[in-house]
Amino acid sequence: MNYIKECPYDWRNAWQSPWQIGCGGNEIPCKVNGKWYIYVFNVDEKKHYYYCFEEDIFKTEKEFEEIQSPWLYLLN
Repeated sequence: MNYIKECPYDWRNAWQSPWQIGCGGNEIPCKVNGKWYIYVFNVDEKKHYYYCFEEDIFKTEKEFEEIQSPWLYLLN
């Protein structure tokens, strides 16, 4: 799947301070469980998050891991 072409959102140009696209601006969106996410960096907090386009919310790395593999957290 070509995520660059598939993502329906203006993910390259829609960022305002303090948010930046992760990996020095090279990160591309991914689709997980039917929702689009992109790895971003908060310059003020110096922390990474995953932005969910459908929910318009920033998820922590731990929250994103739970979304990717919910069964892992159910077993613990």
